[in-house]
Amino acid sequence: MRRQTATTNLEKNRRKIVARVRELRLERRWTQEELAKKLGLSQARLSEIERGGGSFAAEQLVELLQLFNVPLEDIIGAAPGTVLISTFL
Repeated sequence: MRRQTATTNLEKNRRKIVARVRELRLERRWTQEELAKKLGLSQARLSEIERGGGSFAAEQLVELLQLFNVPLEDIIGAAPGTVLISTFL
C-alpha cells in the first residue's frame, strides 16, 4: 500500500511540475520549440512531457528554474519556507 501511495504522490508531483512549467512558458509567450531549444530537447519531446508522457530530468529542472527566474517552491507548488524534502516523501 505504501508503494502505491508513493507512486501516486510522485505522479501528482510530476503533473504539478509539468503544468506549472507549461503555464510559465505560456506567460512568456514562448513556443514549445523555443523552450525545447533552451533545454536541449526536441519540440516533440517537450510536447510529450507536457501531455503527460514523461518528466524533466533534474538538470532540466534546474535549467527551468534559471530560465524562468523562479524558486523551486514556485515550480513544485510548495508554500515558501516549506521543508522541500518533506513535499516528496
